[in-house]
Amino acid sequence: MTIKKRINFKIKYTIVVSIFVLKFNRDKFPKGFHSYYIYILTNKYRLTFYIGKTNNLKLRLQKHKENIETKANTFAAKYNIEFLVYYEKFIWIHDAIAREKE
Repeated sequence: MTIKKRINFKIKYTIVVSIFVLKFNRDKFPKGFHSYYIYILTNKYRLTFYIGKTNNLKLRLQKHKENIETKANTFAAKYNIEFLVYYEKFIWIHDAIAREKE
């Protein structure tokens, strides 16, 4: 399986799972119960960007910084990506996923 096929499978699987969860769980939770974020991080020189999604922005930013400090084998650590330049908040995960892909 090529990398492109694996990525396409992952994207399709994520969308299908998100739609399934949306159809069966939307009525159980009141509007505004969930918070999902898409965010953009960059390095000191604003040359490399990282776009991600999470349900806990503060914790995720701490994890990125920990990865940099421990020199973990991650994209953020490799390029010293630690500065938050933008974020958006969403109620439903499928909205966040769609926005991240734009």
